[in-house]
Amino acid sequence: MRWEDITTIVIIIATFVIWIAWDVYLGARGIKTESMWLAEWSRRWSIIPFFLGALVAHWCNQSSAPNYELWPWLVVSLSVVLFYDVSKFWWEPPVFMKYPGLWLIVGIPTGSLFFPQRFVP
Repeated sequence: MRWEDITTIVIIIATFVIWIAWDVYLGARGIKTESMWLAEWSRRWSIIPFFLGALVAHWCNQSSAPNYELWPWLVVSLSVVLFYDVSKFWWEPPVFMKYPGLWLIVGIPTGSLFFPQRFVP
């Protein structure tokens, strides 16, 4: 294993440890945690759960033959969701369209199709 691999693994683990420790610290003090902030922002901005779904698909749903030429469609998809978010200042969407879980679920296949990750055993 190269030093870059070890550094990458340490950064990933450290990031999760820091987020969890900070969440526990804030929660124990009765202060709004980063989880609460993300949940609040996700209810207001659909692009957040959409992008997180795409990112999770990128990390976890790998392909042996990814089509990297489709990535511009991810940018188009993100732009459409961002336009939808901005347009909510002028109209009230149906209640089901405000649910962050919907945008997370829509982001997963979008990420799988347009933001592929090559499977490396």
